[in-house]
Amino acid sequence: MATDLFQAAQQALNQQNYQLAQQHLITLVRANPSHGEAWWQLAQTFDDPQKRQDCLDRAARYGYQPAAQAIEPESVLLPWEQPDAWASPPAPNVPAAAVAPPTLTSAQLPNPSASGVAHAFQLPAAPPYPKLNPADLNQIVKLLTKQPDRSQQIQAVMSMFHCSADHADMLLQGVAYHHQQLLRPAKIDLGRFALELISLIIGLGLALIGGFLLFNPDTVRRRWPLRLFFIGLFIAVTAGSRLFMLTRNPN
Repeated sequence: MATDLFQAAQQALNQQNYQLAQQHLITLVRANPSHGEAWWQLAQTFDDPQKRQDCLDRAARYGYQPAAQAIEPESVLLPWEQPDAWASPPAPNVPAAAVAPPTLTSAQLPNPSASGVAHAFQLPAAPPYPKLNPADLNQIVKLLTKQPDRSQQIQAVMSMFHCSADHADMLLQGVAYHHQQLLRPAKIDLGRFALELISLIIGLGLALIGGFLLFNPDTVRRRWPLRLFFIGLFIAVTAGSRLFMLTRNPN
């Protein structure tokens, strides 16, 4: 459904039917608030600078960056920059009475009660912040990341909280909007991982050297090999536990 709405909006934009494109795009961002390209396209349909900037901010928030447009070379002169661009005389002033205003039929007059066009100029409000405990929040995050079907997500939330479909959809939108950092794939800090791995190798090496010297019959004083063994063992265990926690919780 999202792909069909986006394609229909693209076709309407190509035909310069901005109202129809705006309706399709607002329906799309209400169903999928994290669709960055849809927010960017929606910004192109607004004349209001505030609404346009709001859409562009949301597109940037969801990681969408439009392709850079080609910059015209300085050697190319635009039509109004030609030497003779202002040589022609200005157009004569036409009296206002000579131009008859077009008559609008009742079908062409604006109707504030019309639901489609009237609501098309209203940006969808941000979903409310979901007040959930950490366990329920983690379950909804798992649903959003592992279950791509929206209807199954809503059914799972309905069975989890025993709520209506609209309330379940609002919870899903709230988590997707206010907890975006939980939906991003976790990244392991490679520098820290390499440092802990080197520490683990050094600790194992010290423990092996200390153990070898400790059980060597030629060793006269076993105090330092014993200390070396326990120091290496401590370093290896500490680095190993940090590596384990780093792979389990990269953030």
